Amino acid sequence: MRVLVFEINSAQPRAPTQQVQAVETTLLVLPWVLRDFPAYNDFLALADATLDALGATGTLQIASFHPDYRFAGTAPDDISNATNRSPYPILQLLREASVSAAVEGGADGEAIAAANIETLRRLGRSRWERLAAACAVDARRAVGAPGDSRALSATPGSLPLRRPKALR
Repeated sequence: MRVLVFEINSAQPRAPTQQVQAVETTLLVLPWVLRDFPAYNDFLALADATLDALGATGTLQIASFHPDYRFAGTAPDDISNATNRSPYPILQLLREASVSAAVEGGADGEAIAAANIETLRRLGRSRWERLAAACAVDARRAVGAPGDSRALSATPGSLPLRRPKALR
């Protein structure tokens, strides 16, 4: 929770007129905790409460990803769940102003989500599973083992990633 509080405080402007231009989004990758999806889902409520307690509601929002992500009302194996699946639990801090600008610029969140689901259906389950497995290998290589300092000091572009064979 301390990391979440730190990142929320780092990501939001210090004064109402201050603009943060260097960082549009922050990914908090949680490779060794919250592997159980119901526990992760409960944690999201705490994360949202933390945004509120820090006065960041309206400035930041949280998008969530998990290896076992499941939308309410869907079966566990419904391919649409894959749009929010990731090798590890992830919280993505997004700037509300950036999201609003994208919507004002013509982005339609519902249409984007529908297109993503349609793409997954076109890929088919076996191709999606091969792609997800390749991504998981890359993620394990990038994160390392618990206590690996490389995982704590990684910067954009510092970790070698390869194009998954499923896309070659």
